[in-house]
Amino acid sequence: MKFIRERTVLLSLLIVLLFFVEACQKDGEKVILENPCSPPCWRQITPGKTNQDELVRILEDMPDVNQRSIQILGPWNIFDSNIVVQLDSNIEVEFYLIKNQVILIAIHDKFDLTYSEAVKHFGDPDVITAARTLGPSRILIGDTPLLYISSMIPSIGIGFGFATTDISMKSDEEIKPDSKITDFDYYDPESFKTLLERGLFTMGNTWDYKYWRSNSK
Repeated sequence: MKFIRERTVLLSLLIVLLFFVEACQKDGEKVILENPCSPPCWRQITPGKTNQDELVRILEDMPDVNQRSIQILGPWNIFDSNIVVQLDSNIEVEFYLIKNQVILIAIHDKFDLTYSEAVKHFGDPDVITAARTLGPSRILIGDTPLLYISSMIPSIGIGFGFATTDISMKSDEEIKPDSKITDFDYYDPESFKTLLERGLFTMGNTWDYKYWRSNSK
């Protein structure tokens, strides 16, 4: 009887956990799909236009932002400062600024959005890059080689990407439509080439990446 009770409790906990994970994924989907403004704008924050004071005021008014999570950090890469926040759904959002102006918004999560759904919502990418990177191994201790796929539409300042071990570095025809997106980037279209050259869309890799598609290279 004790064994049966333990199995029942364990199964109940597993069901609760699965519901929690699914709810978080749906929250992530809403953060992207229920945006009240068009890219590159995200929640009335527009790269290339919004300054730091305006950004902080908007974040303080967002009901799902954990206000205690707001961090204003110093210079990094080409940026003068960046601000990091966490939403109630545990989604992390980073804002990168140059000369007091937001240039890039990076949103990270295990979204319940596939590559094909992102393309349907935002449009067919003009630029696709594949960059070699490393990620935690699922089997062994240490890192495993990954390929980070970044798909971008520079004209409207949007990009989405994911890391995978399932495809080689040959062409974008290898991208699987059901691949789950893990990163969304909203950026100032005028700054696209600079951001790409500095590795912001290639996991910091500025030397070992390949253009699969480039209408604006």
